[in-house]
Amino acid sequence: GGSFRAYREIVFARIAQSLNWSCQSSVFISLDADAAKQLGRSVGEFHAAHWYLEEHVYPPCGPMCAMHTLVERSVQTVEDLSIQGISHLLDWPKSEFAAYIFGGIEPPGRLFTREHEFVIIDSELMFSTGPTSFCTASWLKQADEVPSRSGYNLATQVCREIGSLTETFISEALAIPKDVKVELSWPIACKIKASVQFASEYAQRIVRG
Repeated sequence: GGSFRAYREIVFARIAQSLNWSCQSSVFISLDADAAKQLGRSVGEFHAAHWYLEEHVYPPCGPMCAMHTLVERSVQTVEDLSIQGISHLLDWPKSEFAAYIFGGIEPPGRLFTREHEFVIIDSELMFSTGPTSFCTASWLKQADEVPSRSGYNLATQVCREIGSLTETFISEALAIPKDVKVELSWPIACKIKASVQFASEYAQRIVRG
């Protein structure tokens, strides 16, 4: 997806993993002649490569497979995620709240491994805009538009975690290896700082309210 998308995905992964969220790791790669020819790109151009994770596909792998419950339940609320046997499942709504906070024009993707673990993937569209209100977040509602206490609690938790990110850590997350050339279409450092401020203010507002 090019150096800028690769950079945004890597920065988000650094942030997510620092918060102990289950997020796929990415590294910068420089295209050699063969790769550039296959992709129709330029030699030496930087992109992202991902650690390969074997996906758990449907149908379920056995009669006790938790994926069966996940598919049958038609997940719509945080309450629906009370499923035993799938690790890190709450990182799914966390990643979507993060898209509001970090200005992702679409939420990250999700992957379930053969080991029944949830993993955040495809976060290269983060930092596209500034932080956005949660008002359209489906995780904050139950059926019939009833507010979800669990959803609001989780959103507040995510905001506390992101609001606690330090300037030192942000600088580290933004670091680019000296041999990597990233073509920045726009600066993202200021967007991340605005996101941290938004998250901190949201958490404080909820506490005061």
